[in-house]
Amino acid sequence: MKSICNLLLLLILCVAGYAQQPSYSKFYYQRASLFEELPIQSQDVVFLGNSITNGSEWHELFNAPNFKNRGISGDLAQGVYDRLQPIIKGKPQKVFLLIGINDLQRGTPPDSVIYWVQKIIQQLKQQSPDTKLYIQSILPVNTNLRSFSDQITRLQAIEKTNQQLEYLCQKESLTYIDLFEGLKSRSSNQLDPLYTNDGLHLMGKGYLRWKELLTPYLTEAPLVIATYPVLPVLTNKEINPVAKLVIYRTGPEKIKLQSISLSLNGTTQPDDILQIRLYEEGDNGMPDPNKPLGSGQTPKSNMKFTDNLPSGRDTIRLWVTVKLKNKINLTHRVLTTITQVETPNKSLPIIQTPAKEGLRVGVALRQFMQDKVHTSRIPGLTTAKNGTLLAIYDARYENSRDLQGDIDIALNRSNDGGVTWQPMQVILDKKTWGGLPEKFNGVSDACILTDTKTGYIYVAGLWMHGVLDKETGKWTEGLTEKSSNWIHQWQAKGSQPGTDVKQTSQFLITRSTNNGKTWSEPVNITAQTKRKEWWLFAPAPGHGITLNDGTLVFPTQGRDENGISFSNITWSKDGGKSWTTSNPAYKDVTECMVAQLEDGSLMLNMRDNRNRGNYTENGRRICTTTDLGVTWTEHPTSRKALIEPTCMGSLHKHIRKGKSLLLFSNPANQSVRTNMTLKVSTDNGNTWPESYQTELDQYRSAGYSCITSINEDTIGILYESSQAQLVFQQISLNELLDNKPKQNK
Repeated sequence: MKSICNLLLLLILCVAGYAQQPSYSKFYYQRASLFEELPIQSQDVVFLGNSITNGSEWHELFNAPNFKNRGISGDLAQGVYDRLQPIIKGKPQKVFLLIGINDLQRGTPPDSVIYWVQKIIQQLKQQSPDTKLYIQSILPVNTNLRSFSDQITRLQAIEKTNQQLEYLCQKESLTYIDLFEGLKSRSSNQLDPLYTNDGLHLMGKGYLRWKELLTPYLTEAPLVIATYPVLPVLTNKEINPVAKLVIYRTGPEKIKLQSISLSLNGTTQPDDILQIRLYEEGDNGMPDPNKPLGSGQTPKSNMKFTDNLPSGRDTIRLWVTVKLKNKINLTHRVLTTITQVETPNKSLPIIQTPAKEGLRVGVALRQFMQDKVHTSRIPGLTTAKNGTLLAIYDARYENSRDLQGDIDIALNRSNDGGVTWQPMQVILDKKTWGGLPEKFNGVSDACILTDTKTGYIYVAGLWMHGVLDKETGKWTEGLTEKSSNWIHQWQAKGSQPGTDVKQTSQFLITRSTNNGKTWSEPVNITAQTKRKEWWLFAPAPGHGITLNDGTLVFPTQGRDENGISFSNITWSKDGGKSWTTSNPAYKDVTECMVAQLEDGSLMLNMRDNRNRGNYTENGRRICTTTDLGVTWTEHPTSRKALIEPTCMGSLHKHIRKGKSLLLFSNPANQSVRTNMTLKVSTDNGNTWPESYQTELDQYRSAGYSCITSINEDTIGILYESSQAQLVFQQISLNELLDNKPKQNK
């Protein structure tokens, strides 16, 4: 009972915090008083919001005198609620609401915006139930235009608020209009500079684009929107989403569906597909496996679905999904187009957001609870001298959490370029060393390296024995299976100066001399590589490299004598018998990968903590060295060329037609781990042309990745995906660099 009372008190305090009366400008009161004198009528369409709404001449834009502007510059979500009554009184036909950017600019959390939008929804539903309300997403901003830098620094809050707005619309059976997607640049999540001159407000072309996005919502027929997100389509997976269909009621009648027709034109090989099936959308925005619509169909060029389609609703959301054969050509693509949606009376027009090209296929290498592993994370990938692919990862048995925990380093091998994979092997496992349970002997964050001279393969991992006290840094005695103590090596005093197993996390290396079939007992190189004053020294996840002269190089990372993170390299000139640690390349950076450039120098590409929450200056830290890390020089593209949401990224050198290419992959987004993208540089990382980039997965994931070379014209990538915990795909460089597929029209 006491806990319930405390929860109610917390809720009351939260609501009270949201309900504080804000201070409005004189302009707000001037406009609000004007709107009280200008009546709204039942045939009116009202545009409600802040300066972005205020800036349009809606009746002229649509050539409709019943289109009323109710925008006020500087307005807040609560401000809209406070002036809602004159609008509700007129019971308008439609209301288009856009609000929230000014709230976020003031530091108001997204939850507060959602709170007031929900109150607006409730008021309209209760007092004007026949009014059709449309919730529009907050627009993107442009960080390259600094006129409104306070708003521009809140990109992450914008995207979080939009996600919550979309979910709110699903819950309230309202129409959500994604203006963010419609107004952003093709190459980023920034407001397209064609539409703005200050990074926030719209110019004429921006309002014309907005009109184009809103026009379909002004008809009486049900609104049908088909979208085709960029997602991998995977073998070893039952449900692969390939097309999304949302149908909104816009007139007086509820939606009645009779049939949905599809086309597979553009699919490389329809026989790759075992089944196509429709599912209703779940609360997570993806197909709900518990809500199939009818039975699946075998693929044909043109298909029609009529069984168990939902009807009698205001909004219908569903997905087209496919199931692939378990062994297919990984250069193939799947293209599914929704061609017709029919009611008993007519065929409905479809707003198509066409796929740029067919979706790439791939392999769901690791999924939830596969081999009794809760979470498979932190990919590494390399190619053995005989062509075998070796994929490593954390096998996190109990949960998704980082060290400390019951975590081993596991491996899958492929002898056919990644089409099929052999069963999981555990290659680094400290079991119950020192008498502690396995959950206090975790190994994580591995890096794999192929010695191209000998063919030997090395895997480095970080072992944590027990836990240190976060306040004192002292080792915790008496741990048992029932103990719940936890700390991470990067958190507080989770790893400390010294080299002893009870002082600091340990750097382990294991070796295979037979292309990964068997592995040696791990060697602990902590004492020979870690400076005693450093708090932590660890491998950086991904893969290492062999230099032209045979030197083996691992990318590494750590925490210095003050606990500040750094990136560097660790190298061996004697085939892995001994290892030397370089000086840090930079501070306040962490996970990194290394490549040897054409001039023999080494480039280190680093995750930079300064990018977290920084949208005005955002980019990977990049440094080079000519002396194995004794000295470092910052590269001209550092913090400029490759954006990141503060996440691990993969750097890889590939030789094609005698020329050196650099490849890079990461979530190409400044704020959230979405838009997993592969990029190619043909000039040693000085430029990364947009034409040499390809998006692999636009949805959110954990975002780590690793690239390897399969043959001269093909690379492989292993990454954490929205569609499986680890996905493997082949990418044709011939397609990416020479003969890009034409866009579908």
